[in-house]
Amino acid sequence: MPRPDHPSTPSGSDTPAAPELSDAAVVGPRPPERPWALGPDAVAAALVTDLTVGLTPAEAAARLASMGPNELADVKRRSRWRMLASQFANTMIVVLIVAGVVTALLGDIKDTIVIAAIVALNGIVGFIQEDRAEEAMPPCAR
Repeated sequence: MPRPDHPSTPSGSDTPAAPELSDAAVVGPRPPERPWALGPDAVAAALVTDLTVGLTPAEAAARLASMGPNELADVKRRSRWRMLASQFANTMIVVLIVAGVVTALLGDIKDTIVIAAIVALNGIVGFIQEDRAEEAMPPCAR
């Protein structure tokens, strides 16, 4: 059953959002806001479709022509260096780095090592998770 595509904006990333469709270019209903919070019947009603029979071939063709295919946009993968650097751009991590520098200047080596270990571990774990997520995206687009 064909489904209309709608643009989404990934939060907290450098990836561009899908292009917005102007209301004049869209034939048919717009997707409801927060469809995940609605029941299936409410989403189907908002999309002017039937859960049991779907869209008619003519309506599916019209929506495909106006909204495009239901595909993920091709997004260039960020470099691993940029991904690693972004792990340390978090406000809390910057606060920890400053605290580590201050404890080092005060001569408290034990606290400095603990803070540095926390920052490094956070960066490593965050990098691994983000790298795995980026590697998982191409198969999803097929």
